[in-house]
Amino acid sequence: MEVAELEAVLKSRGVSGLTPMLEGERRRADLAEAEVRRLKEEIRRIQEYGGGNYAMTRRAEAAEEELRRLKREITRYQRSESPDLASALESEHRRAEKLEREVARMMDEIHRLRGTHSGAGGENPRA
Repeated sequence: MEVAELEAVLKSRGVSGLTPMLEGERRRADLAEAEVRRLKEEIRRIQEYGGGNYAMTRRAEAAEEELRRLKREITRYQRSESPDLASALESEHRRAEKLEREVARMMDEIHRLRGTHSGAGGENPRA
């Protein structure tokens, strides 16, 4: 099917060309959200078996809440097919990138925490 035909089919179904892009951002947010949950669990395990960094857990929880909010906004824009969908998409894209940077910071902190705990007596076999 040619691009023009595909666009015509999408428009006939009430789907703008930006909706698939929003779906891509939603998938990206879903992946980041899963990673945030995984990191939170890893941070909790590190805290349980050594030292503890409650600020990291709070940051992970805040990032997870932001992801839920982004998903709600994306769903709202998809349903409304708002005329300013392009700017909304760009805004959500920037927020998703910010959350991905937060995940990277959390990973760095986890590596730092693991290094601190392993240097203080070795790895905990239960961790």
